[in-house]
Amino acid sequence: FYAAKSISAETASGKININAFVGDNLDIETESGDVAFSGGTCPNQLSILSGSGNVTLSLPASSEFTLEFESDSGTLSNQFSAMAENDKYIVGNGFSKIDVETGSGNLIINKK
Repeated sequence: FYAAKSISAETASGKININAFVGDNLDIETESGDVAFSGGTCPNQLSILSGSGNVTLSLPASSEFTLEFESDSGTLSNQFSAMAENDKYIVGNGFSKIDVETGSGNLIINKK
């Protein structure tokens, strides 16, 4: 595992893969490229902005988070049981904050 308090990753064109991250805050931004995140824990704050590209998150089954997802033409696939509240999806106590925005990409959230 890679432990850090905060990490920021950015690319104009290309895929971003982050594996085995353990930390508090993670900011990811890409103009055109897929994003894949697999965490040892669910970060306290995870923010992802993708102009065109799919976002795949693989989170521990014990994760508890509040998800805000915005997309012009993408869809959400979530393996966690979530309670919908306005534009938010709450899993468990909703402690961690996950914000994902895509222009034309899907969001896939997998349990691991």
